[in-house]
Amino acid sequence: MNRRVDSIIESFLSEHRIYSVKYNIRPKDTIVLPPLSSNLLKNLMYLWDPLEPIKKLYEGSKRPRAVSFRFLKSSEGKPLFATASAEREAPLHMKKDQIYEGEYVVVSKDASWIGGALSNPYADVETSYGKATFELSEVKAWSAPSYDSASAFLIWISTPLFISSKIALPPVLEAKASRIPNSYILSISPGAIASSIVKQLMEHMGMVGKKDQKIPYFVLRYYDLAVREIDFRIESKVVLLGKDKNGKMRKAKGVVGKLYHRPLSRKVAESYGRLLSIGSAMGIGKSRGIGFGEIKVEKLDTAGSQEQNS
Repeated sequence: MNRRVDSIIESFLSEHRIYSVKYNIRPKDTIVLPPLSSNLLKNLMYLWDPLEPIKKLYEGSKRPRAVSFRFLKSSEGKPLFATASAEREAPLHMKKDQIYEGEYVVVSKDASWIGGALSNPYADVETSYGKATFELSEVKAWSAPSYDSASAFLIWISTPLFISSKIALPPVLEAKASRIPNSYILSISPGAIASSIVKQLMEHMGMVGKKDQKIPYFVLRYYDLAVREIDFRIESKVVLLGKDKNGKMRKAKGVVGKLYHRPLSRKVAESYGRLLSIGSAMGIGKSRGIGFGEIKVEKLDTAGSQEQNS
């Protein structure tokens, strides 16, 4: 299974590159945000000419989209999203003259679009939510780190993660499961993470036929066996998604926190580490295109010492 996963990763990377485009954002006045702060970046994409090439990539792609919008982050690195517990509090907002970070994630077969982003790296833009100064801070292509010395991984889930309970069904159950309402799992296993990432790579490559659907199932089962769960500290969060056409606030429950996983062999560590690294660059799970499922990964060379501190 390690070879099969490595083959999928190599096929994806032979055709695609993952880019991060970051902006520093300074509001001219207090900006009241929608529940999904990433909507400001999507709005900016339609208003600011330098982002025209990114807009074309976004509009020219089907699901999964070639462009994702991450939640805005405060100067302390805290993602901005609204939760049900804060529904009666002050609305999500950006403070005047504070610096925030906005990030686009672009999955592209070439880098021809970058010139547009670099053509005008600084401007004041009147968005639908308020006026702010936008300054390009980074354009970076993802590169795979080495995980051959990793003995364990700490996975920090920084924005609510939504992995469907139907992420990797046995092929014989797919037809029956289509009649069951979808839900999201609250206990995140190594197999669920690996299966989710493999599935999104396959979708980017158009591997969505019936013969391909069994792969995520076998990936889930394999990594649940080959990666040990050492510890976890997660909590569920009900987040606000915005109002529907009837004016009712939509909500969903995902998880945030940390996971501590130890692969049982070096080969598993390499393949699982590569998947985690791609997941940290692209996001994981449903609605990653609007900021959910953002993770950070820490490689641990000495599992024992970290285990004592966890």
